[in-house]
Amino acid sequence: MLLRQYWRQEAPGLLGWSLALAASVFLMVGLYPAIRDSAGLPEVNRIAEQLPPAMKAYMGGVTDLASLAGWLQVSVFGTVATDLLLVWTALACADILTREVDHRTMEFLLSLPVGRSQVLGSRFLGLALNLAVLHGVLLASTGLAVTWVGGDADWRAYALAALNAYLVLLALGGLLLALTVFIDDYPRGLMSTMGVGIMVNFLNFVIEPGSRLAWLRRLSFFHYYDPGQVLRTATVPWDRVLFLTLSAAGLAGLAAWLFNRKQLAA
Repeated sequence: MLLRQYWRQEAPGLLGWSLALAASVFLMVGLYPAIRDSAGLPEVNRIAEQLPPAMKAYMGGVTDLASLAGWLQVSVFGTVATDLLLVWTALACADILTREVDHRTMEFLLSLPVGRSQVLGSRFLGLALNLAVLHGVLLASTGLAVTWVGGDADWRAYALAALNAYLVLLALGGLLLALTVFIDDYPRGLMSTMGVGIMVNFLNFVIEPGSRLAWLRRLSFFHYYDPGQVLRTATVPWDRVLFLTLSAAGLAGLAAWLFNRKQLAA
């Protein structure tokens, strides 16, 4: 019942985001032939090679945009799969608890014969399913767009890259959900989830691998997402999948534990 109610509530927004996501992927992939055939491509590659280490890391280390895999790594499985869907995850997590509490609709939900853990569990399951739908759209639109521009779509590699991105954002969603337990004001909750999400993302890029603080990069879920490697090898390391899955489940459990002990304002 709670999951159906959540899906009905989120369906219009999910449809809009799915269309925007597909349009973004087709736009990015559609630019590839022009980029590949551009006379200025060598200059663009030269500039990419001279970028600061943090910017190179953000681009996944790609310095050759002439290859389709390199372009997809930067434009689709980098920018779209992380930045655009990170924004969606932050918005969705702020809606799950903080908006309900701020708008006093949480009181109605808790008046039903359900426990707090059921409410939060159904919301997190809904988040997981909606994220799965969006990454399914990412996969389908990438494969179709690559075929549209005359490329040879590697569906297995795209599916595994989408799976890796999905698990990263699901783990991030668990963290943001636990954070929102402490925030009852919706605008502040929205800014917090957005800020923490961006911080977790950039933590993996702003710290150089060889520095003394390199260990901090492991605290970012995005450290366990390497679309370039996945696209090249069509594999995702099992330990990465296990870590992200356990992180998502553990943080969702932490959020439920915190919510059960939260004092709601009368």
